[in-house]
Amino acid sequence: MINDISIENLKNRIYKIAAKPAAYNIFAGWNMSENDHTKILLSLLGYYERYGKDKIYPILCSFIREFTNINIGDGTMTEVELEFNATAQLENEKRPRYIDGLITFKLNDKKYALIIENKIRNAGDQQNQIRDYIKYVKNQGFNLGDIWVFYLPGDSNKVVDRRSYIIEGEEGVEGEQTNIKERFKSLAYPEEMLRWLKKDVVNGRVYPENIVAVARAYVDYLENDLFNPNKEIEKQDELIKLLFGEKDGKAVDLKDLESEQITMLYKTKSDVNAERMKYRKEDSGINDETEVLYRTLSSVIKRLEDIAFEQFEQLSLDVLNGEYPLPEHKDVKWRVGRKLNGHLGKGFLQLRLVDEYNTCHLEWHVISADMLLNGVKKKDNKYEYKVHIHMEGGCKPELKSCLDDIDVGDKEEGRVMSGKQMRVTADKPLAKMDNKELHTYLSKLYGETISSWCKMVVDKYREYAPNR
Repeated sequence: MINDISIENLKNRIYKIAAKPAAYNIFAGWNMSENDHTKILLSLLGYYERYGKDKIYPILCSFIREFTNINIGDGTMTEVELEFNATAQLENEKRPRYIDGLITFKLNDKKYALIIENKIRNAGDQQNQIRDYIKYVKNQGFNLGDIWVFYLPGDSNKVVDRRSYIIEGEEGVEGEQTNIKERFKSLAYPEEMLRWLKKDVVNGRVYPENIVAVARAYVDYLENDLFNPNKEIEKQDELIKLLFGEKDGKAVDLKDLESEQITMLYKTKSDVNAERMKYRKEDSGINDETEVLYRTLSSVIKRLEDIAFEQFEQLSLDVLNGEYPLPEHKDVKWRVGRKLNGHLGKGFLQLRLVDEYNTCHLEWHVISADMLLNGVKKKDNKYEYKVHIHMEGGCKPELKSCLDDIDVGDKEEGRVMSGKQMRVTADKPLAKMDNKELHTYLSKLYGETISSWCKMVVDKYREYAPNR
């Protein structure tokens, strides 16, 4: 471990900060799981009032009016069901899925289904997770056009992984059987969900005091504890002090970390993640202290990555927008940036050709902050980086053939169907270059390699679709 501090000690120190409430709040001491948050939401949405034989669900109606275009009218719904951890068993699947929250109701002889996927802890997405939810609900007799999915992350930057569901747009198009289009809603807790809870539940319509008291305490917990930026910074700074020391009473600047320290930071995160997975295989499922430490390590590494990429990204964009502009075509857009499509922290600087199939892109081969800062040292004291252009699996053969005649580098086999790759070297890690050195390196790289590749792809694209 760094500074000879054990993971156990790190867990205890960071958890003390996480568990310390800003003020007394009944929710603060629970360190609630995503399931707990789903239960609270469903409990609020399930509140109803009787008017004769009818049940009116005012909070559920408020949610529907706020986030959908369903004409809820006076709020008279029938056959309302709110199910937590709903079992979703598909044919030919050995194990069922479990939907965090499933709300179904009938309105004007039409059946609707609202699927809630709670990611308040920013948990990862599973393969085909949202697709399977939609398929299951559809198999229960709901029309695809009446199914809504509410994806509730704890960070507005978290976007559903395309392996689980493809949001129509930059990433492509979801298959016809599961494409609910604009009815997929991503509502981040710190923004949309908190705003709605405060406006319509705590300060909106007059509800019984016990409902308002619970909602007010929950909102206070979200604002002042779970999403309190000061507490998050306090945890990160304490972790940096414990790992790397302090200077003048403050955590050392991440810019000053040495290569060995950065490597060990990544290793520590990996070790903690291994411990997380061990707990998850056991009956206990989740260890709160381990989860808090893992999230804090992830946040520190994200800060490091942002610092490492800032100079690199800006100079890359300057070169591409200035000296070596990308070729144009009326049906082609090149999108540039590491944070493309919301995939944060993956370390790509991508140039993506966007057509109706969204298939072709060019990227640095997974430049993590660790690689950017340290490089991959090869013989002759050179640092090696890889850059490649490829088309993802599933693209049309005609487009795939665009790359067949591009005789650059080595053809990359593996998870992509078609691609060209080349290795480029530098005398020092990219992040260690000053602005002038990096600008010279990127200009040479983009001028001799990337811009020529992009031109060849667009030329081939024109051949494939000359009349577009």
